[in-house]
Amino acid sequence: MHKEVNMATFLKTKNRIQAQVRLRGVKIFKTFSDKKSARAWATNKEMEIMRGKKYEVDKSLTLKDLLICIKFLKHN
Repeated sequence: MHKEVNMATFLKTKNRIQAQVRLRGVKIFKTFSDKKSARAWATNKEMEIMRGKKYEVDKSLTLKDLLICIKFLKHN
């Protein structure tokens, strides 16, 4: 039986940390001022997804968040 691996990705920008969770087709991310907060949020979201919580588009995401993600992807 295939075991799911829960592991968030953390991206460092100039002075912020972006947590990204991708699990069971759900892709969510949020930006934080410190890694401890980012880890806590990511762990909580992973647990919610594993328990079956459904997600819609997060309306709190900003264009800046999207541009940071695109910039990171272009450089990697």
